[in-house]
Amino acid sequence: MEQGAKDDYESNEIALLIERYQKMQHEERVEFFDVAEFEYIIDYYSDRGHHSHAVKAVRSGLRQHPQAISLKVRQARILLTQGKVDEAREMLEMVAGIESSNPEILLMLGSCYNFLGESQKATYYFEEAERFAYEEKDEVLYSIGVAFIQNSEYSRAIPFFERAYQENPENENVIYDLAFSYDKVGESYKCIQYYNKYLDLDPFSEFVWYNLGIAYNRVNDFNKAVEAYDFALALDDNYASALFNRANSLANAERFEEAIAGYEEYLKIDGESDETYCYIAECYFHQRKFKEAFDYYKKALQLNAYNAEAWYGASVVLLVEDKVPESLVFLKKAIKLEEDNADFWLTFGKVNSTLNDYEEAEQAFQKALQLDVNNPESWLSFADFYYEYDQLAMAIDTLMKAKKQHVVSATLNYRLTAYLLENGDEHLAMHYLEQALSEDFSQYHDLFDFCPKAVESEPVNRLIDKYKTINHYH
Repeated sequence: MEQGAKDDYESNEIALLIERYQKMQHEERVEFFDVAEFEYIIDYYSDRGHHSHAVKAVRSGLRQHPQAISLKVRQARILLTQGKVDEAREMLEMVAGIESSNPEILLMLGSCYNFLGESQKATYYFEEAERFAYEEKDEVLYSIGVAFIQNSEYSRAIPFFERAYQENPENENVIYDLAFSYDKVGESYKCIQYYNKYLDLDPFSEFVWYNLGIAYNRVNDFNKAVEAYDFALALDDNYASALFNRANSLANAERFEEAIAGYEEYLKIDGESDETYCYIAECYFHQRKFKEAFDYYKKALQLNAYNAEAWYGASVVLLVEDKVPESLVFLKKAIKLEEDNADFWLTFGKVNSTLNDYEEAEQAFQKALQLDVNNPESWLSFADFYYEYDQLAMAIDTLMKAKKQHVVSATLNYRLTAYLLENGDEHLAMHYLEQALSEDFSQYHDLFDFCPKAVESEPVNRLIDKYKTINHYH
């Protein structure tokens, strides 16, 4: 609501005004209210989300004051809220003919045209609104940014928020929406920068600390994420989402014992959760505590027998413990529940390869690649499968297909180099070795592990020496 209307009344007078208006409505009679009073009544209902009451108040106001521009502007705002964009636009164009330099009217017209996809007209009205904004320019620029956000046009909103920030670096709404918009366009470091600026002004917002934790997690700064969640929890120790995300960040930081404790604390607040039991199981798995991991996957399945990830996780535990036939039982159940999961099919291929079931393994690897053609691990596992069955040509062909799919992986190039060297194709091998060395020089020892005879190859050693010099490697 406009500050002018608010300032006209002390709180007791406000209460009396609303009471008088509601009494008139209840008794179905007409009583006079001036324009300022109607402004406040409409804003009172709009601010509380009582839009039907606000609509009635607008109608009553316009019956008494049919030429009141401020009431027509409020009517247009309500129409916009209701999604009646064309009606709002017509109303605003009419009042803009009378008050052509009113920034609020121009802003709303810009919003209408933006919703209607008429970018050129929207830009014109937004620029006009900015031109006539002699006071509180940051608020006008902010409102333009918000209009773009409402249309999910975050990249278009950001320049207006940035300019609003330059006008007023202490406008918390501007700073928050800058952080939010940068997050939406994937610029996580900018997002972090502005959430921190917000917290410099208001360090007591647990919600912003929580969002900052999410942003740090996105850039893999897991310890900073934990710190942010700690601040959120210091402000609200029952903030369940912060507890859960904090535990996730601890797990990502490989602080598994702390992560388990965090998940357990979350369970106390939010109750049993099969998803959380799976996360705890993963933590135990990474600590090589396979019994505990399997027990927690079982707990997850007791809560929800349709949790495909729990069946899959349990199968991986059994596989690591060399209980391959038992692993296959759990894995088949996971696939039955989630047939389009590429990871499940990849593991199914590996398990069947271990069991020497050539046909099942081959079909599983093919299915994994059908579901996710860009996964280097699937291509490598499929090629290794052929290699283990002494089908070197098929192994090479598989990795060549991966290259045609533009799969980027230094490991894949090193492996292809090894296969080609073993096949006696040293010239082509050097081509892929150079690609591998330029992508990740530090992995070159993997070539010797996979193909020991490469150590004796002069072209291989020359190329590696060349990249040692380039990478200042001693």
